[in-house]
Amino acid sequence: MKEKRSRPPKIENLLSEIRECIETGNYRISIHSHVRQEERCIDLTDVRYVLKNGYHEKVKTRFDEAFNTWKYAI
Repeated sequence: MKEKRSRPPKIENLLSEIRECIETGNYRISIHSHVRQEERCIDLTDVRYVLKNGYHEKVKTRFDEAFNTWKYAI
């Protein structure tokens, strides 16, 4: 029988956490991000701008069981 993992907590102050990571350079660019940037013809400057100035679309937040992580939309 497969054991169910407990969900990690949601990040309550998501935008402040994101903005702090952008300001301190404490982030990494995933392969998925590189692919999506190419598909959308945007660069890292565009991504950082949205993360620093965008808003959290809370209705799109969902939990990914396969990766045991929360997914957020900015």
